[in-house]
Amino acid sequence: MITTKRIGRAAAIDPFKRYQPEVSQPVRKPDVKEDSKALQAIKKVWRECGSIDSYDVLEAVERPYAKIFEHLKHLKYSAKDVERFSIALAEFQEEEGFAAKAGIFLSVLINHAKGKNFRVCTRHLDVKPDGLGAFNTKNVVIDGDVDYGVGKLMISGSITVNGNANVRAGFLMLGGTLTINGNSGHDTGYGMAAGKIYVNGNIFPRYGDCGFLYHKGELISSGPEATNVEEALGIALFSPSHVKVLAFLHACSII
Repeated sequence: MITTKRIGRAAAIDPFKRYQPEVSQPVRKPDVKEDSKALQAIKKVWRECGSIDSYDVLEAVERPYAKIFEHLKHLKYSAKDVERFSIALAEFQEEEGFAAKAGIFLSVLINHAKGKNFRVCTRHLDVKPDGLGAFNTKNVVIDGDVDYGVGKLMISGSITVNGNANVRAGFLMLGGTLTINGNSGHDTGYGMAAGKIYVNGNIFPRYGDCGFLYHKGELISSGPEATNVEEALGIALFSPSHVKVLAFLHACSII
């Protein structure tokens, strides 16, 4: 279990009301074909997984990740199927706990698909994903906003958010590069042990002090940086959580 300070959902409510909204950009929507076997298989797994405890995404994200991985690990699908599924998620967003499930489900899909480069869309969703990019090792472009913890425990690769990120973007990052082309809420980079975060919009004044955090091209925070995943886990997590998470990373073929 990842032991961290719990935050209430109330704290995640739009910290940027005083700022003007970002200029909207055209939404790139792929053609979602209902007869796609891969897409239908992914939807079937979504239903089989049932609900995800939102608290787990805050405190023990490895639990829902491992649960979804067990259902998905035998599927064959492409980066295009992942993109199509991100569009198809709109039909599930009335489900309880959708934000947590959507973010972790997409994270697992991306990490365990063939290929290195992925694109997902969230602009069309009324409920934005939590924890999207958890344990990420790929190069991911997100067209739209995200809620809590984008890039949480990210290991390598890159995540580019063409929109706003709510609270704790880059939470407990272990490596890689996170770029937010919109605004970023409070606790950006909180607990990160390695990696780089670039925020090109506005940033809430409370943020982490490890890794490297840039605001509009200027380095505004830096601290000790780990040189490998095991060391990064030791910095980011309370003992003995880092040992359990390291075992989980191997069990789920993430590293």
